[in-house]
Amino acid sequence: MRRLVATFVLTAAVGFAASPALAAYVTDGQSPNETYAYRDYGLPTRVSPSRDYVQGAAALKAKQYKSAIRHLARVTDAQPMNLTAWRALGAAYAGDGRWDASRRAYKKAVWLAPDEIVSHAGLGLALKALHDPKAQKQAEWLRARMDACHDACPDAALLKTLETRGPFAPGAS
Repeated sequence: MRRLVATFVLTAAVGFAASPALAAYVTDGQSPNETYAYRDYGLPTRVSPSRDYVQGAAALKAKQYKSAIRHLARVTDAQPMNLTAWRALGAAYAGDGRWDASRRAYKKAVWLAPDEIVSHAGLGLALKALHDPKAQKQAEWLRARMDACHDACPDAALLKTLETRGPFAPGAS
């Protein structure tokens, strides 16, 4: 509790308590899955990343993209290093047609795991939808990864699927 109060006082003293963009996140020691997020004028909001992730993934599967975005954004706010949440958030933004936000989420996922194939494919899809010439770089990365794999690596099936039905497949729009 003392840590919680100290963080709030420090945040208020520096003048960041009123700024949602500069939110401070602390854990109060109650549960490893619950976080108090201080934003919107320093008022605490309880966030449960595991519960929000499950709800966001279910909403994404049901194609309820706005709900998925809301839940998954809470997860990425509370756990900024959560690769799976960033990938799912990118997919939710893409489903909602918010390609620039999708690009940002996938870029964060690629930054967290530079060799992760699904994040590169998602980023390429978002860049292609934005008519960004950097989409070609993602296509080249995926092709180079596929050429290096030669059906021998664990990702061979995924790479083959992306080659035939992915965003850079011949005839893909």
